[in-house]
Amino acid sequence: MLRVAIVHDYLRTYGGGERVLEALHEIWPQASVFVATADFSRLGIFAPLFRKMKIKTTWVQKIPLFRKYPLLYRPFLPLIWNSIDLSGYDVIISSSGANMAKNINKPKHVLHICFCHTPPRFLYGYETENRWFSQTSKFLTSFIQLYQKYDYKKSQDVDYFIANSKTVAERVRKHYGRAATVIPPPIMLSRHRVKKGRVNNYYLVVSRLVKHKHIDLIVAAFNQLGWELKIIGTGVEEAYLKKIAQKNIKFLGEVDDKQLEGYYTRSKALVIAAKDEDFGITAIEANYFGIPVIAYASGGLRETVKDGVTGHLFYKHSIKSLVDALSKLRKKKISRSTCINNAQMYKKSLFQKKIKTFVLQKWESFNEVKNEKE
Repeated sequence: MLRVAIVHDYLRTYGGGERVLEALHEIWPQASVFVATADFSRLGIFAPLFRKMKIKTTWVQKIPLFRKYPLLYRPFLPLIWNSIDLSGYDVIISSSGANMAKNINKPKHVLHICFCHTPPRFLYGYETENRWFSQTSKFLTSFIQLYQKYDYKKSQDVDYFIANSKTVAERVRKHYGRAATVIPPPIMLSRHRVKKGRVNNYYLVVSRLVKHKHIDLIVAAFNQLGWELKIIGTGVEEAYLKKIAQKNIKFLGEVDDKQLEGYYTRSKALVIAAKDEDFGITAIEANYFGIPVIAYASGGLRETVKDGVTGHLFYKHSIKSLVDALSKLRKKKISRSTCINNAQMYKKSLFQKKIKTFVLQKWESFNEVKNEKE
């Protein structure tokens, strides 16, 4: 039996990366899961999903301020990832994004496969969720340049890259000079649990309420239209968004998966305004429930949203362009069955089959080479 270690950035919120972690752990339930820090209090209703795993944190977990604010320990990431002893494993699967989990110290006899959510957005000029970082980045030029060199060097130690989208695969090629196999993340929801019901007259947002998701643009558009909008998610922008939202917009906070499935099923469309989205799993989740998507045409969303077929893309990041796309959806009905068919290739079972096959094949090749050298 393969001794597998999964290394994930950190546990603080529940998003697409954590859904991938959950799916990976289902394949290898005995795997140890290493994270820089884990703030179970912030995970809320999703904390039990991870408490049942063999979670191992690093030395920064002992510092409450770092545990609460992972951004503060970024200058220490080389020390943090080097502190993990992975010599007792056959395969390391890193689930890597902003916190650079792929930059672990890889033992020579261990195969390292990185599932890359994206090269760190803050290092390579993509929008991030932290307003402070983007506002003060001119003072951090030296730090960024140093970390780009560090990140590039450590990326060369990865044996194989998996990217969650063609968009991210291109980023991996651009920033690391490495090829990546594209395996999109899975849908972790269950359509069969949702009772059929009347489609309500509301539109839906499912997102962390952070700066680079641009929920404020969606709120402004629906303020103008007066149409009903429900927003699922929490984040640092929540108070501001509530302040600018009119009465037709409702904030639902965190919901569990069963509730989320119901909200998807009975909505008119999902609305996304993020720029340079890495993949955008919510677009596929919406399609899975037969719901079309209105999305800004950038990043991975250009791969998942088929314009005029499973939803509508808007091409200028403006209120008018979003309103025009929403109006277009009212005029042209999107087929429910077409949306569902589009989501079939993202089923969890297919994802897990592809990942397991990839890992086993690469392990077999890696082991053969290792034995020849010995």
